[in-house]
Amino acid sequence: MGNPVKIDDLARDMIQLHGLVPGKDIIIEYTGLRPGEKLYEELCHVGGGRPTKIEKVWMTETPTPDREKFHRELDDLLERCHLMDRETVYARIAHLVPDFVSTTGELAPSSTLRSELFR
Repeated sequence: MGNPVKIDDLARDMIQLHGLVPGKDIIIEYTGLRPGEKLYEELCHVGGGRPTKIEKVWMTETPTPDREKFHRELDDLLERCHLMDRETVYARIAHLVPDFVSTTGELAPSSTLRSELFR
């Protein structure tokens, strides 16, 4: 995919390629993130991948979740979350959703902590 590109740099380059001046001919506005919008995209989630016939293109291999187990553990979390501290709740969520990252940065759950919570 190449290196990340800043949208600001891309916008300025596009304006200049059209013979205009950024900030004078065209104003660039910073509106912030919309709900659900990300700053970056992950190319692959939990799991590995394998090469394809096309160089630099990989096929992802992600595990298929057990829906019944997920729903049981989610129900258990919902029933008991009021008895847990925030770190434990975040760890339980991270166990259910491996890509989960706390927006507050309060927890970087370890796989050991997650596995101990569901014994």
